Amino acid sequence: MKKFLTLIVLLGIAIFIYTNAELFTLVWKSDLESVIGILKDNLSLTFLVTFVLMFVQNSFTIIPLILLLTINVTIFGFLYGYLWSWLTSVVASGLIFYAARNWFQDLLLKKLDKKWQESVVEHGFMYVFTG
Repeated sequence: MKKFLTLIVLLGIAIFIYTNAELFTLVWKSDLESVIGILKDNLSLTFLVTFVLMFVQNSFTIIPLILLLTINVTIFGFLYGYLWSWLTSVVASGLIFYAARNWFQDLLLKKLDKKWQESVVEHGFMYVFTG
């Protein structure tokens, strides 16, 4: 079931990238005015793109949060941009927690031997605290 769900998500991402090739080309060329113009014209695409960016930010933190907040405030205005940033951050972090708890935990427990698992159980707080 997990493999099927993962395949569906990857297929959805591929279809999204294929159908919005113009947007990704403009982003690649760093044409910010055209990107904002496309996003302001298509509200559902804007919501989807900003949610995906927030998901990536919550997953890997390669995109600075202040940049995403600025983009949302620029596109939606101060109040709606702030609320959309807050909502997407909460939902994305919940999805990341769910994925880490259900998908990655099984994978990690299969790879670690019993000695490491017992050490994590005994000293779990210190691992989190030092991390």
